[in-house]
Amino acid sequence: LEPTVPLPSAGDAPVAEEPAASGGEPAPLLTSGEAIVDEYGCASCHDLGGSGADIGPSLYGIGKRMTRAEVIESIIDPNAVVAEGYDADFMPADFGESLRGSELLVLTDYLMALPDAAPAADDSEEEPLATTGLEAIDKFGCAGCHDLDGSEADIGPKLNGIGKRMTADEVKTAIIDPNAIIAEGFEAEMMPDDFADQMDDSELSLIVDYLMNLPE
Repeated sequence: LEPTVPLPSAGDAPVAEEPAASGGEPAPLLTSGEAIVDEYGCASCHDLGGSGADIGPSLYGIGKRMTRAEVIESIIDPNAVVAEGYDADFMPADFGESLRGSELLVLTDYLMALPDAAPAADDSEEEPLATTGLEAIDKFGCAGCHDLDGSEADIGPKLNGIGKRMTADEVKTAIIDPNAIIAEGFEAEMMPDDFADQMDDSELSLIVDYLMNLPE
């Protein structure tokens, strides 16, 4: 239902007090839609930025399919209304706790303004290759679906300590052919199966090495 009082825009939203991160330092407040989408790995499950992901519905044109209030509800309570053709319980249900109020409004404004389709690719502006394991993890949004260094996502299995559960070859196979081996308690067809096409060989190696050395 539409709220009886209009929701504020991101520009009107008060900045919430920044919660303390580890070590007592305040976590930085994310102030752009792109930064929030990147931080929470939205494009790992939704087609956004040309990712082609289809675990969840495409976010392009969402402003023409849903009201602003409905988009906010879908972020903070993703099982309230499930898009046709998709299943419940796939999207993390804790974004309402993770996102601060102003970040939620910034993200909503960003999504509402998305075009109907992904812009045509410009080969002259290819994204640079990741040069560290952490950069590659961030680039491909792994923490959006997997619990990684405290992200607490649970669409896929936890990645901390994976080096003690799997060999490096098994981890590599799980990335490029995710339906070859399904972790107990999880379902097939949940992880994008085109990372072999998206990743350079060097990025794949960086991710495998990074994951194999993660502590429990």
